[in-house]
Amino acid sequence: MTPSSREVAATEAANYSHLVSDIAWFGLGWAAVDRFRAMYALHLGADEYTLNFIAAMPALLLALSATFSLWWRERHVNSVRAILVPTFVFRLIYILPAFATVLPGHLQIPWLIFAAALPGIGQGLSAVLFVVCMQESVAQERMTQLFSRRSVYFNIALALSAVGFGIWLEAVPFPMNYNAMFVVSFGMTLVSMWHVLQLKPIHHPVESVISNQPRQSPWKSKAFRNVVIVMAVTFAAFTAVNALIPMRLRNELGATESYIALFGLLELLAGALASAYAPRLVKRLGYYGVIVCGMAANAVGAAVLGISENLTISLIAGVISGAGWMLVAMVAVIGLYTESVPVADATRFGVAYHQVYGIVLFLAPFSSNLLVSADLSLSTILMIGAALRLAAGIVVGGIWLASTGRTPRSALKSFVARVHL
Repeated sequence: MTPSSREVAATEAANYSHLVSDIAWFGLGWAAVDRFRAMYALHLGADEYTLNFIAAMPALLLALSATFSLWWRERHVNSVRAILVPTFVFRLIYILPAFATVLPGHLQIPWLIFAAALPGIGQGLSAVLFVVCMQESVAQERMTQLFSRRSVYFNIALALSAVGFGIWLEAVPFPMNYNAMFVVSFGMTLVSMWHVLQLKPIHHPVESVISNQPRQSPWKSKAFRNVVIVMAVTFAAFTAVNALIPMRLRNELGATESYIALFGLLELLAGALASAYAPRLVKRLGYYGVIVCGMAANAVGAAVLGISENLTISLIAGVISGAGWMLVAMVAVIGLYTESVPVADATRFGVAYHQVYGIVLFLAPFSSNLLVSADLSLSTILMIGAALRLAAGIVVGGIWLASTGRTPRSALKSFVARVHL
């Protein structure tokens, strides 16, 4: 029996709600990994190279495991069933670091690298399949609104947990403070996982995914190639020096866990505010225009962090970067991606996209290792990172210009006119 339009609308509304709740619970736990795992590693004696390995290794396994996403999807009835095991494995990233302190000292840093890398296997599969789940669960015309809402809730949840965990970490002795934080965050992300498993695909016939009919290679699509290039240059530029920011704040500026919590709070609230206005910005500037502005903001933020010797001024950098990066990563890039990917071939396109994504995130942190090896200060490295982020914005602007067929002068005039509308 074919479901009525009212039933489809009700199911889609429920899917939308679950996707927003998923990211909120995920954000509540993510602070443990995103904000404080680096500080935890520093407590255990990590250096710049270790921080970059922790940042890079999950991406390598993500790229490898994403290769098997289509094979994995074909062995399940729908994408929601297929995502169960991978999403659980990915969520081990929350709990595994807690076991480091029970190991002998010489094994603690290798364990942290392993604890970061292993979940990458699940992340590669779930990253591909989750985008498919979204496309199957919510209509394309609601995607920008969904990305904006998810980004707002993610940033608010992450800000709240960053403050809460920061207070807890300051009040309770090490290592019990960190271990309890990891356990609690793992519980929160299991609630997030429950919401994902409640999705009911309504916009995608199963047979179109598992059909053996030959399909067009993703790389023959110009729109898809452009999106991959945009993703690669923006994420490479952002990731290249991002892992070293906690070390800059802690080792050179004297930041404590409570300051890291405040830094994260302001950064994330700025991201939430920017995300709330994202649909209007996308309507006015388009996805490409939002990315260009977002990368420019990221460049300014990194430059301020590089030149500032004052923790208060560094908070301003967090605000600017937080707003800019959320617009790029949580709204505009994924918006371009879903626009360029046909729903019937979402898994196949997702494999290609996430293979490149994983390789980029694996290689980018090692560029800062080269800079560290050259005996450059963290301040100088962050200034170089700012230049890379600005260059990425210029590259995206060039791709945008080429896709419209306009001259640089006419495109600039049009862009300025949209900004001032």
